[in-house]
Amino acid sequence: MRTFWTWCLVLLAMGQAHAACTRVLRTAWSDWPPYSMADAQGKPVGLDVELLQRVAQEAGCALQFTGDIPAKRQLVLMQSGEQDIQLAASITPEREAFAWFSPDYRHETVALLVRPESVKQLHIKDLQQLADDDMAVVAPFNGWYGPAYAELLPKLEKLGRLRLFKNTAQGLELLNTRRGDVLVGDLYSFLYVARQLGMPVPQSLSLAVNDDVVHFMFSKKSVPLQDVNTMNEALRRLKRNGELKKIIDRYDVAK
Repeated sequence: MRTFWTWCLVLLAMGQAHAACTRVLRTAWSDWPPYSMADAQGKPVGLDVELLQRVAQEAGCALQFTGDIPAKRQLVLMQSGEQDIQLAASITPEREAFAWFSPDYRHETVALLVRPESVKQLHIKDLQQLADDDMAVVAPFNGWYGPAYAELLPKLEKLGRLRLFKNTAQGLELLNTRRGDVLVGDLYSFLYVARQLGMPVPQSLSLAVNDDVVHFMFSKKSVPLQDVNTMNEALRRLKRNGELKKIIDRYDVAK
């Protein structure tokens, strides 16, 4: 009899650990290889997509990918509750007002990238030097890459030396056609896309713009805290058993 009740408790604990979410969780992706992109059939693929899918599977939760939506627009949808989860988010006080966050699930390295022939000529000690030394900077339309970067952007814009891009390929084109001297962006994304497109592979300078972890972000307006906890517990299990690391290692972007 004791064995019977022991098994009942084990099964109950397993059921609770894999409890399903209360509703289908809506998310989106943006064109950001190798983290998120569309395959030949238009389906979302990539490292962040695969990691979220595996976490949802572990949690027993269903996902709905709503489309390829720019990250800046996704933030608006998260605030209104029209989107439930956003990939690869950094924690900021502004976002904490409308979102919950998962534990971190991978590192992100945002680098200063230059054309190969320029790497020995440029010696950048801090981000302020980009404004002081009359350099044109190619940068993404949006993204949180630390307070020093946030302080730099309006200075460059005022000086007329900020060149914005919407996707990785466009950023590479701006750099390679000499529209900018330095490119700010995710190190592994630019290396990946340059090789995929057969473009010159940019070189990274020693100074990193930001080196931090990223999280899944949940809309407080549309996702019950119960569902957030269910997803977060699943993520923690997959980190402990090494499954997340195995997925990350396949993409060769881990630190």
